[in-house]
Amino acid sequence: MIVVSTLPHGTDERPPATDRALSPDEVAIAISLDSRAAAEALHSGDLVSVVAVSDDGNSSIVAPTARVLAPVAGGGFGSSDSAVTLAVDEASALRLASAPARGTLTVIIRPPVQ
Repeated sequence: MIVVSTLPHGTDERPPATDRALSPDEVAIAISLDSRAAAEALHSGDLVSVVAVSDDGNSSIVAPTARVLAPVAGGGFGSSDSAVTLAVDEASALRLASAPARGTLTVIIRPPVQ
């Protein structure tokens, strides 16, 4: 499931504007992660790679470099998945948009750029 959303507003704690701002070569896309625990480990500004896991168990990286804009938009009571808004290049956004049709998505958290 792909969710199109604006960035959250009205919360007491907001990430710095630089964590939410898109560069000219980025677009924002919200994706549904299979693991709520993985989504809850994310923070605004984190760098991740998004991995698609197909129903037959094969996996591939569909977005090698993504930046977390809005970490968790919970799936509700009893839900095991969560939506996460990412900043990616347009080619990665297209791969992310079609990946859920073939399986589930999860993330690999990357170390911060020094």
